[in-house]
Amino acid sequence: MWDLLSMKAKSTIVALFTAIFVLAYPLLDISMPDVKYELATVNSISKFVSLLTAYWTCIYLFFKFFGMFLWSVPGLSGVLNKLVGPDLRGGWTADFQLKGVDGQPLSKILRFEITMSVFHFSMSMVSDDEYSTSHVVLSRILKDEVFGSFVLYYVFESEVVKPLETDVSSFQGSAKLRVKSGTVLIGTYWTNRNWQNRMQTAGCIKLVRDT
Repeated sequence: MWDLLSMKAKSTIVALFTAIFVLAYPLLDISMPDVKYELATVNSISKFVSLLTAYWTCIYLFFKFFGMFLWSVPGLSGVLNKLVGPDLRGGWTADFQLKGVDGQPLSKILRFEITMSVFHFSMSMVSDDEYSTSHVVLSRILKDEVFGSFVLYYVFESEVVKPLETDVSSFQGSAKLRVKSGTVLIGTYWTNRNWQNRMQTAGCIKLVRDT
């Protein structure tokens, strides 16, 4: 979520929390550091810096482990999903159509798991069938500044267990999914599967959140 914020928003948040600390500092019954270079002043500045560091460490840890709880608060969740970023945590299932090596249409089901925190985003994919296994190697969610919506990108690798003569043992691919709602992601995917024989694949993919 932090990466989705603009530099202006990040600066405002940092300035706000720092101002809260500075205003609350006198309540700790510790005098503010003055400008004289004396031992007492050095000690006072050291205390100020130490407390400020501890303060920011506590804020970071709180938002790291409990920040996503804000997306569960009724009334606040809708505002955060729209202005900050969508809460996509949980399981997702994709059922899409592709062509087999003999040109026949095939159906493949992929299962995804998305984990998020305020400072972290990751996506895993499971595709275990008799033909191939796949997994996500890179994923990221960004905000489309033109349309004001959020877009999920991921790159994956697939290993073919028993490749046919016309196939390859491994290939890579990627996908771009637009967040339509909290339960649906729609977009396209493409792969370099057997590209040297012009057999690379592409198509539409739709992810639905598991109920």
